[in-house]
Amino acid sequence: MSMPGGGIAAARRIHQTWPQVKVVMLTVSEEEDVVLQALDAGASGYALKGVPAMDLIAIVRAITGGESYVPPNMAVRLLSAMRGQQEVDPVITKIAALSAKENRTLR
Repeated sequence: MSMPGGGIAAARRIHQTWPQVKVVMLTVSEEEDVVLQALDAGASGYALKGVPAMDLIAIVRAITGGESYVPPNMAVRLLSAMRGQQEVDPVITKIAALSAKENRTLR
């Protein structure tokens, strides 16, 4: 994200030039507006630095398989922000708290 020229601008240019290329943002920012900007720029995934190596591998594999990824705890916040809700369904919260491995098992 904080690379020279800006990660979001790079994601946008990559997506426009090579739409088949999957972009995964790796960052420390958990701000909803930054996540939305990255996804709007064409990123297929948004992972936080510090994610365990095996989880990062699973995220990249999922994205190359056509899925998208946002950390579950951020997904709940994004959905809430988009819906304008203050409270989130407890079932969604529990599902969002699953690890990448638990998500694969659930799928």
